[in-house]
Amino acid sequence: MSRLRSDGAARASLNGLPRGPAMIAQATGRGGEESSAMARVLLHSTLAQSPLGPSPLLAARYRPLVVSLFGELWQRVQGSRMAVYENADPERLGLCSVITILDTENAEQLLADMSELARFANTANLGEQDGGFDGATIDLLIAELGHSQYRRRQLASTKLTMLGPSALAAVERASTSRDAEIRLRATSIRDRIQWMLSEQRVDFVTGELLTRARPQFVYLPNQESRRGHAIDVVRIQIEGERSGFASGLRHLLGPNWNEVRLATVENRIVILLGSDTELFERAIEDVTNSRPGLAEQQAAASRSSLDIPSTAEFHGSAERLQAWLVGEGKPVGP
Repeated sequence: MSRLRSDGAARASLNGLPRGPAMIAQATGRGGEESSAMARVLLHSTLAQSPLGPSPLLAARYRPLVVSLFGELWQRVQGSRMAVYENADPERLGLCSVITILDTENAEQLLADMSELARFANTANLGEQDGGFDGATIDLLIAELGHSQYRRRQLASTKLTMLGPSALAAVERASTSRDAEIRLRATSIRDRIQWMLSEQRVDFVTGELLTRARPQFVYLPNQESRRGHAIDVVRIQIEGERSGFASGLRHLLGPNWNEVRLATVENRIVILLGSDTELFERAIEDVTNSRPGLAEQQAAASRSSLDIPSTAEFHGSAERLQAWLVGEGKPVGP
């Protein structure tokens, strides 16, 4: 277990995460603005690896898009906690499920932003003649590159990068703008899009993972009701879902490997990646009733105080991880 001491910042806590066989758990009390850069670096590094084989988890040209999308959303988060749980029935549910709880200023607005950004992410594979957003929308985003607020400038940069080839002509023109901020940002976006196109050609030759896939993010609001809360679903659609990659994720996360479930509880968002919906419901209930859950379990296991102030903490079970990695697939204990 590792903790970073709190110096006036919000305290990290595992509160709300349900009790259970957690292999890894972490929490941070810092806002997204403070930790966004580190989170982007860690995500980019993760996407360059793969637990399913020697190939990267995601082809190189997609990584900047996913990192940008994640970064924009992460900046709106004020604190978070996450745990990876070993599933009791791996044959039915997959090996593990991931529960994440996000503290936000406005949970409903964050979900609305997520839905909008998903629309931009879905155009990443489209060429200049394939449709997507119209020229007027792209022109408005170009103008936003020179906005007085940094957040607005950065969001416009992210959206234009996600648009990819369909925005290339517009950012090429903007790279000669008289406005220095617009010119510099447009030049950077142009270079990133051109790099993505060159990587696409390399991927086609080398056959890198997901080369021919077009990941699409479908945001589906109010798909279910659990413990009195409406559940939104983000479905990730990948061409060739019967590929070895999809098969590996299905083995890891179960039949719902390509779905993310989200529930809002006041200004918190409870998220499930995986197939253990009973675990998800317990998380919703624990957050609703302000139960310590995993925080109390970890404190009892380590015989430490619940009141140690910290801005970040990490917990890991070496025994569970070792058993999971060698594929024993057997419970290790409570």
